[in-house]
Amino acid sequence: MSYVTKLQTLSREDASKMIQTKLSLLALESLTSTTPIAEGIRKVDSYAAGRHTATIHKDSDLQEYKVKFMEDGKHHEPSDYFCDDLEDAKDTAKYQCDANHKKDTDKATK
Repeated sequence: MSYVTKLQTLSREDASKMIQTKLSLLALESLTSTTPIAEGIRKVDSYAAGRHTATIHKDSDLQEYKVKFMEDGKHHEPSDYFCDDLEDAKDTAKYQCDANHKKDTDKATK
């Protein structure tokens, strides 16, 4: 049974959950890629919570870390965070993903 056929047999709510899970898996897959983005920029860490993901890259030319935030596999550029400390970048990635996932969970339980 194809993915689309399977979705058509589910209730709207179950299909929505299945799509969100698939998007989270695709975003997680992109987080695990080790292909360099550009010369001097490399991935150093990543974090995921529900449909929210963050990837931490180091730009060796600028000596800074960039936390790139994604929601449902789509880049949310206004939320990107730049700093010169890896622990700060990791803490920010975890905090933001967890906070946004908690908001989603709270909305779903109302």
